[in-house]
Amino acid sequence: MLFNYGKDLGLLSDNPFENLRIGKPPARTAVWKAETIQCAINTANELKMPSVGLAIQMALDTGQRAGDLRLLTWSNYNGVTIKFRQSKTNVWIEVPVMKSLQKMLDMTDKQSPTILINEATKKPYNKDLLCRKFREVCEKAEIGSDLQFRDLRRTAVVRLAEHGCTNAEIAAITGHSIERTSSILDVYLPRNSKMAANAIAKMEKLETNLV
Repeated sequence: MLFNYGKDLGLLSDNPFENLRIGKPPARTAVWKAETIQCAINTANELKMPSVGLAIQMALDTGQRAGDLRLLTWSNYNGVTIKFRQSKTNVWIEVPVMKSLQKMLDMTDKQSPTILINEATKKPYNKDLLCRKFREVCEKAEIGSDLQFRDLRRTAVVRLAEHGCTNAEIAAITGHSIERTSSILDVYLPRNSKMAANAIAKMEKLETNLV
């Protein structure tokens, strides 16, 4: 980019880096399994860091980025939905809260305006601290470094699709574009016998109702 700028200014005749072949790192393919998620949450509670377990559940149930979750306040939660503006897209999102997450939120101390509070400092998490505490939990739970917090967002997309949600419905929850949602599912959604059986069951039910 710098050398192209030099060309535009007429300071260079060519860009020696124009055809430099730099390989792109492979795309992340990790998706969290249900038992691994529960193990991480249980371990967070054992380590007296329930806020980390809450962050994991929030990421899974809402499909949101860690940066947005850290900034959520109790005013964003009305007991039924979580409503906020995504920092990256500047789009308003309102996500109905599942019962599992609702139970955890109801059990969380509400003395601070911010939902996710570090137990040691009694202050909201910054990016580095949340990542560090999350990694502590994963190491204690013997969860490999190949699974990262950001993978929970992708996992949420896959889980919603496995439960029969349309791409538009998934995008309404996570804030992805419909195109991006489709590309995630095209790469990560498993095509297995269970999904095939569900599809046949739906078709047979529909045909039965038409008879």
